Order: sequence, then structure tokens, then C-alpha cells
Amino acid sequence: TAIIDTVYTMNAGWYNLDTLDLRPIRFQEALNQIGAEGLFLLNMMSSNVYIQSAALRSAINDGVIIKRVELGSEINRTNIFDILKYPTAGDYARTCNHYIDSIKVILPEAEIAVVGGNRAPDSSRSWRWNDSIYSIVDSADALVWHPYIYLKDEDTTFTNKQVVAYPFYRIPLIEKWRAFNDTVAALQEYELWITEYNLYDKTYDKRYTNTWAHILMLAGMNNVLMKNSLVEMLLLHNLGGIFTNFDALDTENGFRKQGTGIFSYILYNSMHNMTSATPINTPSNLIDSVDYQNSNGTINEVSFPKLFGWKFNNSTEESLILTNISSDTLVISVSSIFSGDVYWTKWHSDSLFAQIDSITHINIDNDSSKVDVIILPYS
Repeated sequence: TAIIDTVYTMNAGWYNLDTLDLRPIRFQEALNQIGAEGLFLLNMMSSNVYIQSAALRSAINDGVIIKRVELGSEINRTNIFDILKYPTAGDYARTCNHYIDSIKVILPEAEIAVVGGNRAPDSSRSWRWNDSIYSIVDSADALVWHPYIYLKDEDTTFTNKQVVAYPFYRIPLIEKWRAFNDTVAALQEYELWITEYNLYDKTYDKRYTNTWAHILMLAGMNNVLMKNSLVEMLLLHNLGGIFTNFDALDTENGFRKQGTGIFSYILYNSMHNMTSATPINTPSNLIDSVDYQNSNGTINEVSFPKLFGWKFNNSTEESLILTNISSDTLVISVSSIFSGDVYWTKWHSDSLFAQIDSITHINIDNDSSKVDVIILPYS
């Protein structure tokens, strides 16, 4: 969708793009189709509070029910427009307060989150960005973190083990750099919303995008992010796009278009209507390690679980999702975890790196074992 409500002159090519009807009511219809919820993001970069407040009112008048709003800023960018709009974190934080006051008039019960995230000390514009939010923004319910894994050309030499274990190396580093550890004292009064996370494949041949390896990396990312005790929301970015006929939301065919959607489909079916989540303890004999070399040549040894998972439950149901990111076939027992009958749906692929352009790369088996359960490699 080309941006048309902007107070900033966009590249002329943007206006030659085909546009889709992506009014909030259309997005609401897509969400209703799959029984999901979304966020209403307010454009703080190329618009202003008056235009965005009008858009908010218009959406409500169209029948969109809004409970959560995200105020966003591309704090990590360094182009001249961003710097002119918010030269400092304080400018951004004061503008957030202005937006929050306006939103509360329209939606007094809505939860409002503010995008945060520090950068390294050599970034003068966004270093200790969160501190300005803590000291200036007085009524935000949550801080937002957008964690992405970037894989570049030099990462095309990764072994299979390095690829699937990469989230266990990278996400804890990003969590520390962005100051989103759940031990940060000033963060304790906030929820932490992760409203965009995914893989950015910068390799020359996009060898990891939309593959089974991509799905396994998302599982690892999800596992690490859920270990953060402050996280209240996890929303994957880019399930494949919203098309005129909602083709990317093809639930009957397991989101055939994107590996991201397949992962979401698997996870959502395990979590749907559940009220609590408990991590599964990985036994020590299933802990492995792998080395990564950073940009200055330092070798980092990273421990990671070959098998990891979560148990979900509500008052009447229980479910378990397990991921095996090793090349080993594992044999486990869940008799101590479930007292009743167990029914497995087992997802695996005939290729880690073939592009998922049809369902032929995905294999699905069923099982009802509780003892000597076979967990296939990369499944």
C-alpha cells in the first residue's frame, strides 16, 4: 500500500505501485476469518497525531474494535528524515506522550505500547533510548521490541548445526544490547510486547528464506523469547501478505505460501485457547554446543538444546509442542507429562533448504505413543 497520508515527500516510485484496499476494516475481516487479533499501529514517522487520530476514529466508526495500539518509531535507522523527525530519544518520548493523551480521549481503555530498544554506545542518536522512555513517557502499558535475526553472505558457510542453533546465540545478544533482559529494574513495571520477529535473509541467494530451516530457526527464536518473563505478546512479522482474496491466510492448506505461516499454524494450533505455558526441561544429555566466530574473530561457544518445547494447558485441555533441531532421531517418553491418551501430529521435511513453494516438501505423520516416542531429526 502506498503511503498517501504523509507529510513527507516519498520516492516517486512509491506512487506507481499497485494499491490494495487495506483499510482497518478489511484487516479486521481477515483477522475474523482466522479467529485472530492484530495491533493498530500508529504512523509516527511520516504522518502526525491529527491525521492518525482521525484514522483511529474512522476505524472505530467502521466497526473495528481496538484494544491495543502500538506507537512506532524506526529508532535504529540513521537516514536524514528519521533524524530530523526525532533528533533525540527525548523528542520521540515527548511525542509519544502527546499521542497517548490523544488516544486516551478516544479509547480510554486501550492498552498502549511504545517501541523501545537501545543501540550500541557508538550510536549517539539511540544509545540508552529506553531510559528516555522510562523518564518521560508517563502512561505507557508496554514497551515494544522488534527482534530480527540477520543472516548474511558470510553465514552461507554455516553448517546445519550452526544454522538451526543460531537463535540461541543471537537472540540473547540482541536482548542484552536492546536492554530488554527481564532483569532490567526499570522495565519491571511494563509488559514487553514482541510485535515483530522473523529472519531477515541477506544472503545473495536467499538460501534460508521460506525453507524448513527457516521454520526451525523461528521455533528457536520463539523458545528463547518466551523464556523472558516479561513477554506478554509474540507476533510474527510477515506471514505472507494480505491479498485480495486473503490467499495467504489459507488455513485449510496450512498457509502454503510461507514457511513463516506454516510455523505460525503449528504453534497456534498448540496454543489456541490455552491459558498457561510451561517450558519443558531438556535433559543434560540432549544439550549440545556449537561455535560461532564474530566480526573481530573471537570464537563464541554456544550451548543449545537439541530438543526443546512448551506445555500449554487450560482447565480442560493440555498440549505439548516439541522441536528437535538435531540430526539425531530421538526416542522419548511423555508418560510422566500426560495422564490421559496422547495424539501426536509430527511435522518434518524432506529438505532443510528447499524453498517451500508447495506442500510436497512438508511431511505430516500421526502417532499415539506415550513411551518410546520417535522424534525425527529436524522436526
